[in-house]
Amino acid sequence: MNYLFAYFVRYFILICAASVLYVTSIQRFKSHKRISICMILVISFALLLSVANIFEDIGKNYCIVPLTTICAWLGYVLRPVLVYLFIIMSGVKFTKKQMLLSLIPLAVNFVIFCGAFIPHVNQYIFLFDLSEDTTHLVFAGAPLRFSSHLTALFYLIWVVYLSIARLRSKHFFHAIGSLVCATFIVLAVLIETFLNDDADVYLLNSTVAVTALEYYIFLYTEQTQVDSLTGLFNRETLFMDIEKMGRSITGIIEFDMNGLKYLNDNFGHAEGDKGLKTIAEIAKKAAKRNMYPYRVGGDEFAVLAINCSEEDIKEAIKLFTEELSKTSYYCSVGYAYRGNNDMTFSELNKKAEKEMYLAKDEFYKNSPFERRIIK
Repeated sequence: MNYLFAYFVRYFILICAASVLYVTSIQRFKSHKRISICMILVISFALLLSVANIFEDIGKNYCIVPLTTICAWLGYVLRPVLVYLFIIMSGVKFTKKQMLLSLIPLAVNFVIFCGAFIPHVNQYIFLFDLSEDTTHLVFAGAPLRFSSHLTALFYLIWVVYLSIARLRSKHFFHAIGSLVCATFIVLAVLIETFLNDDADVYLLNSTVAVTALEYYIFLYTEQTQVDSLTGLFNRETLFMDIEKMGRSITGIIEFDMNGLKYLNDNFGHAEGDKGLKTIAEIAKKAAKRNMYPYRVGGDEFAVLAINCSEEDIKEAIKLFTEELSKTSYYCSVGYAYRGNNDMTFSELNKKAEKEMYLAKDEFYKNSPFERRIIK
């Protein structure tokens, strides 16, 4: 009973966070399978490690070497797995080969720590032994036990790299979420590793639970800002950014996909969706550092240019057009630039729309595609 009470006191925050995450993950499982599965695994492993910590204490107090060794082994093996799950949860797309390669550090770490159960090998990893007066267990750690920390560090560096990549693609909330979670987990690992001589500090499990909850909030926040089909920012985010960025918006590019109705009617909506996603990827590639692409709705897209010159805008349009010409899809493009003049954003937008619709009229005059008519 004393150990049960100690468990609830020590891991109260973990239990609270786990309860929230389990309910939320199950509730959103159908719409967000990958995130939900990873979240359930993260919190389950964190809970398993917390239980293992309690049993490790029991093993130490009653001098049960096998129990203490198994519990410590679980900690060394599962901690890097928790960090790896954050990478999977972030939405990284792996090929089968890449998935296998990404699992190699975990496999190596697993093999190394299996040596903790082999006599004469365990002295190079870690082991527990009776003290001279046989009243308690003594922990002896060897250099190979840091394999777990190095593996976790490798994956944490990967998380930071992914975060920087997302900052470049303007996915700020996702990037900030990754960086914050990585920072907290790094601190927990460092404290447990280097400031824990008596092996009685257990920060990582609760830290993982709280950061998992925080990360889920960041992911959910980002999903409300992003178009689910193309991954571009959505219409609502466009309006918020227009209000937020104000006069720093020096130009806007607007483009519509031509022939979407033809694709949907003749080849199915899956082919139309493929076209929209292709155009979105080209827009991301063409957008410069201070340009933000959005899917406004249907076949309509926009790019806000922040403190950009007209030459920057023209260069982005040129790159977009060149990349689009390599595909079987078509777009009509228009832009407007205000620089330092007094043109309002509404006037800027109307000017870009007018230029885009002129290009669209010209396209359909010389095209077999049926034009989508808006009533």
